[in-house]
Amino acid sequence: MVELTESLTDLLECNGYTVKSALDGAAALAVARDFRPHCVLLDIQMPGMNGLELTRQLRMVSGDDIVLIAMTGQEPRSADVRDAFELVDHYLHKPFDIEKLEKVLPPL
Repeated sequence: MVELTESLTDLLECNGYTVKSALDGAAALAVARDFRPHCVLLDIQMPGMNGLELTRQLRMVSGDDIVLIAMTGQEPRSADVRDAFELVDHYLHKPFDIEKLEKVLPPL
């Protein structure tokens, strides 16, 4: 997960985005509260607070003013993934290609 986070951070920064990253749900929520992002790219299966709970918390904090992009290697029939579909704006199944990510990122 660390490698994916670092790679995505580098990619997004190279494309002009300001990026803050976290490796677990609680840290991501703390970053989001301080940073107030326009978009969050999150993994459904994070350590600690999972991505599904993080999406719920982010919606409570930011409402619909934030674009949530969930990614997971799980099959869509998983209960967590199905529930996340209702809370996120976009869903990417890993592995995904960069073009798919670029299509769902909000413009700078």
